[in-house]
Amino acid sequence: GFSRNQIGLVTGNRSVNSKANVLVVVAEILLNRLLHPEAFDFTGVSAVVMDEFHSFAEPERGIVWELSLSLLPEQVRLMLLSATVGNASLFLSWLRQQHGRDLTLVQGNERRVPQEYHWIGEELLPDHLAEMVRGDEDSRKPPALVFCFDRAKCWATADRLRGRDMLVEGQQAPLAAKIDALAADGFFDHGAGPKLKRILLRGVGVHHAGLLPKYRRLVEELFQEKLLSFCVCTETLAAGMNLPARSVVLAELLKGPKGKKKLIAASNANQMFGRAGRPQFDTQGHVFAIAHEDDVKIHRHKQKIEQIPEDTKDPKLMAARKKLVKKTPKRREGVQYWSEPQFESLQTAEPGKLV
Repeated sequence: GFSRNQIGLVTGNRSVNSKANVLVVVAEILLNRLLHPEAFDFTGVSAVVMDEFHSFAEPERGIVWELSLSLLPEQVRLMLLSATVGNASLFLSWLRQQHGRDLTLVQGNERRVPQEYHWIGEELLPDHLAEMVRGDEDSRKPPALVFCFDRAKCWATADRLRGRDMLVEGQQAPLAAKIDALAADGFFDHGAGPKLKRILLRGVGVHHAGLLPKYRRLVEELFQEKLLSFCVCTETLAAGMNLPARSVVLAELLKGPKGKKKLIAASNANQMFGRAGRPQFDTQGHVFAIAHEDDVKIHRHKQKIEQIPEDTKDPKLMAARKKLVKKTPKRREGVQYWSEPQFESLQTAEPGKLV
């Protein structure tokens, strides 16, 4: 119900209508203003809404939320929003005791669109994505978000789809028209633009914090207009962007530096899982986890072996089976792998606690 001139946006690198009655800001902007009362007057502020409030528990950025809560004037009413908090009642008790703020807990556990979970242990990621776009409108699984845990992996994953047609009927003409019009004005001339343009024309977008904002916004718009089948992205998209999809694909389940990777946190997994299933379009959301490519190759090789009966009496088949068994690939030393039981544990894990 608000008009455009009543709403403003303030981030670290962008400001639009900064004197508006309703300001959308990043958490650091709010804290910065609270720390400088001589420059910013909060007496006229009636309410603060903190979205993605589970960020309170992040070791690096959580202090921003905690300090903001302690510095907000008494007259400011609060609304804290999150889909992944495990100890909300306990946190509200702390808030009441330490800061004198009394909030009501409004909680729900039902999803508007139910989700189905799939472990993919027999297909490599590019093959599985190609399979997802087949079929009619009801049976196809895109639009889908493909989550990777670093920027380089996003590009590498998108590059692995080179030569594959990821577009469905009705996408190619309008997508090409939009891309060509932007290219004619030099939109893709800088940074990752040329590379992104080639990938977009295949029906695949890339989205991470290292991309220029104009490229990220374009990927978001094309995805929302259903002109892209896949958006290969980092988990920051799940934490801060309203970009729902029919399906979510996790290319890996471990995160961290080489040799020290750990299973992703349950709260982060819930954020990514939660993007699967659009209330206005889908009756079912789908979450896919892809096995490590080494494990897929091992699985496929074992299937080849099983095609030859172990008790065969045919000398040629016996020799062929023996040869296959001898050549069975193995997991490599120094490489960390994930498993289906770990995927299942993330599905049932409790949301992260606010600490």
